[in-house]
Amino acid sequence: MASRRQIWVKGVPIGGGAPVAVQSMTKTETADYDATMRQIRAIADAGADLVRVAVPRDDDVEALKRIVVESPIPVIADIHFNYTLALKAIDAGADCIRLNPGNIGGPDKVAQVADRARAAGTPMRCKELVTAMADRGLWTSTAPTPHQTLASALLREITKKGAGSRFRKADRGTFELNPA
Repeated sequence: MASRRQIWVKGVPIGGGAPVAVQSMTKTETADYDATMRQIRAIADAGADLVRVAVPRDDDVEALKRIVVESPIPVIADIHFNYTLALKAIDAGADCIRLNPGNIGGPDKVAQVADRARAAGTPMRCKELVTAMADRGLWTSTAPTPHQTLASALLREITKKGAGSRFRKADRGTFELNPA
């Protein structure tokens, strides 16, 4: 089902009836500024709307600062395992953050990234690995599906904290960060 909510990654609309946006990812070490920019330009010339770059080290964050400024298309920082790199990528001006909440260090770390992203106005995409977590025995809820458990947990937080919740219900079965 198509998303009813639309977000913007720099000047590119995503969801909510927007045309499909083409995204690709560089294969360089992001810290290699020249090689990464060559690939980004080639990706943009091929017609992509967005580009993702891996940010596994502090050196990559340093290069990201320049890349974001010079890139002809919006840059998404792809983060795994280290929430501090996500915080640094937001501060470096990444146009969007992509992370996996299952390997970023726990809910408190994800919340810190979400809070920083909200404050900076940076969209954040969290790759859902709920099913993978269940398959590995890391999801122990008694709800019928991991997705229902997650929705239930989000609704509990929204009900308990009201406007102070980190999340809000956007649409039926859809939640988003609370910009408040």
